[in-house]
Amino acid sequence: MNKDWFIILILVILAGGVSYFVLRPGAPLPQGGVMASTTSEFPATTTFSGANAEASISISSPNAGDLVSSPLIVNGEATSSWYVEGQFPVILEDANGNIIVQTSANAEENSTSSKFISFSATLNFTQPQTATGTLILENKNSSGDPSRNQSASIPVRFQ
Repeated sequence: MNKDWFIILILVILAGGVSYFVLRPGAPLPQGGVMASTTSEFPATTTFSGANAEASISISSPNAGDLVSSPLIVNGEATSSWYVEGQFPVILEDANGNIIVQTSANAEENSTSSKFISFSATLNFTQPQTATGTLILENKNSSGDPSRNQSASIPVRFQ
């Protein structure tokens, strides 16, 4: 009986130690710079603007409220209306609206197709001064017509 309690105690200590090293603040994030959100206090909603924006883009990663670090890999799929020459802008801002990094998402296939086209972008950045920020994906509107602008804004937390 005493041996069983000793084994249980050792297992509890090991589980606590593993949890500490995996979940502690400052722990390295998995590949792709994204860790799923573990708090309900942070807004966990992606907002869309522009006509049909929500129906024309699907972001696989990161999700709203995710904990992110550099390099941040963004991927998903969008219709051809988002691309010009196979690219569209991706911007990471801090909580004060300052641009941390701006790059382009690149189509992973022919962007003239009428179906959804996979994209990816890698954002390398230094740790911002704020704990939160916003990842913004914008369609590349070559027409200049403001009514054709579309965007998706994803609230994120910084590691």
